[in-house]
Amino acid sequence: MKTEVMKTEVKKAAAEGLKNFETAVTAAKDKAAKASKALYGAVGDFAEFGKENAAAVTKANAALAEGFEVIGKELSGYARHSMEQTVEVTTKLISAKTLDEVIKINQAYAKTAFEALVANATKISEIGVKVSNEAFQPLSAHVGATFVKLAKTKQAA
Repeated sequence: MKTEVMKTEVKKAAAEGLKNFETAVTAAKDKAAKASKALYGAVGDFAEFGKENAAAVTKANAALAEGFEVIGKELSGYARHSMEQTVEVTTKLISAKTLDEVIKINQAYAKTAFEALVANATKISEIGVKVSNEAFQPLSAHVGATFVKLAKTKQAA
């Protein structure tokens, strides 16, 4: 009876934690979208140069938004998997009959959880590098084009 109650409570806690995490991710995405809208709301009618700047920043922002979405999905998946593992291990710990069993279950879980954390951190880091490069590319290209235009303007003068 107590085991079933504990299992139910662990599952409830895991579901609530995952729900809170997903709510936080959604709120962060909404705030980023609002901040982006506010930033571009003031652009107005710039000259061609200003339009090119806005286009480069927009492309960079789009790459960042897509990257943050991918990272959010990865973190959400990791959190979900972690919660499922925790529920599974908790169930095993509750069912353990000896202290030796508890220690073995806990050691196996700690090893698996650490390996999953390192793997996920590596994956998130790789995504972060890729996103940074993709977001920087439009800005870098625009700066290069600007220097070419300035050089041509100087030669014409």
